[in-house]
Amino acid sequence: MKTVMNLFNSTLLRTTVAALIAVILLAGPTIATAGKVPVKLEQFLSDRLADTPDQVDAITLKLEQALDAGAAPEALAEIIHQSFERGLISVEIEEIFNVIIEAGEKNISTEPLTNKVLEGLAKKVDMERILYALDRTADRLVSANDILKDLDGLSADERADLLSDTVAAMAAGVHEDELRSVLTNLGRSGKMNDDLDPKDVVDLLQALVGYGIDSETAGSLTSRIIISEDLDSMTAMTSMRSGKQSTRNTAKRARQRN
Repeated sequence: MKTVMNLFNSTLLRTTVAALIAVILLAGPTIATAGKVPVKLEQFLSDRLADTPDQVDAITLKLEQALDAGAAPEALAEIIHQSFERGLISVEIEEIFNVIIEAGEKNISTEPLTNKVLEGLAKKVDMERILYALDRTADRLVSANDILKDLDGLSADERADLLSDTVAAMAAGVHEDELRSVLTNLGRSGKMNDDLDPKDVVDLLQALVGYGIDSETAGSLTSRIIISEDLDSMTAMTSMRSGKQSTRNTAKRARQRN
């Protein structure tokens, strides 16, 4: 019996190992482990910068550091391809990656940064403005991460989504103090997730500021909604994503109260 079991186990092991090797071989050179630039991307750089191998080495080093910082290989590859299409020089590309690398080293999500770069490249924004927007977004990510660090009860995906919404709210004019105060009140209220989605709270703040209410007033109104359970405003807030009319009504009530 033991001999049969040993044979079974060894056969299963060989089968498993063979299957793993097959997966690796089929995946080919496009797999990028941490810090490892995909072979196809290295070849692309070598082809485009054939006369300047030192630039290939410099950009490859930045790519490796960006991968180590947690940036997605697909996003980095797209940034490289679009940068060359725009005619950017290697120094400019390195400047972009420096911001992404620094954010990753601070344990800040790099996805909003790569998205911001790709958005700017797609819109043919000039390099100076791309770098300015990238620096601003990086600063907001640091602030947003600090605001959310003590907010419990969120999954990793929910936290990532809320981080993105919080950065967008800052970009729209919501002040850091109001975001911190409102989300702190939400966390203490015991209503988070059960009655109120924190993303809806941040979206409401952004929408109110977008409709002309100053950030401080918008923050005060949203905190009152959380504390007093204003049913009308809560309904308007939770239905925001289905249409803008409810947000307009909430903004109108806010102006009347203040």
